This record gives sequence, structure tokens and C-alpha cells, in this order.
Amino acid sequence: RIHGTMAGVAAGAAALILPTDFRTLEMAQAMHLPSVSGAELNALKVETFDLSELIKKVAARHDFHAFERTRRAAIQTYSDMLRGMDLEIHPELLHVLGDND
Repeated sequence: RIHGTMAGVAAGAAALILPTDFRTLEMAQAMHLPSVSGAELNALKVETFDLSELIKKVAARHDFHAFERTRRAAIQTYSDMLRGMDLEIHPELLHVLGDND
């Protein structure tokens, strides 16, 4: 569920969450990750399920800019916290921020 999605996101792969519990849904919403609503999930039928159509539907309505803003804000908070403890943040995270110092 959420861990597999985050691994995909970290690797730069497309990801879609099919939340099966409220905590997973809450995390998807908080991080602005592409996800399927509970109503949509309940409406899926094995006989007519088409993954590519579901992905297209979710991608068409998803705000990927919100995801990127949220991701950058979290990395900046993490970076500030680590720097406050005289620790270095991983260079790949700095790359996301565009901060290469």
C-alpha cells in the first residue's frame, strides 16, 4: 500500500494508491499522492476493471503540482532540522530542492 507507493515515488516511477484503510487514505491525502477514493474503490468490478483507464482517470484530476510543493516543503523541513543538529542531508534530497551546496 503506502510503502510500495513511496518506494515507486522515490525511484521516480508512477504510483497510484488504492487505500484499503483510513490511515492509508489520510497519508495519501496529506502527501497529495495520486489515489482512488473509497467510493471509486467500492465501485470497481473485477469483470470490467481496466487499470489503464483508472490510471488515466486519476491522473486527469490529480494536482501533481500540489504533490511537488508538499514534497519540497517536507524535504526543506527535514533539511532544516538536520542542519540544526549539524547533520548533513542526503545530496539527492538537496537535488530535489535545487540546493547543491
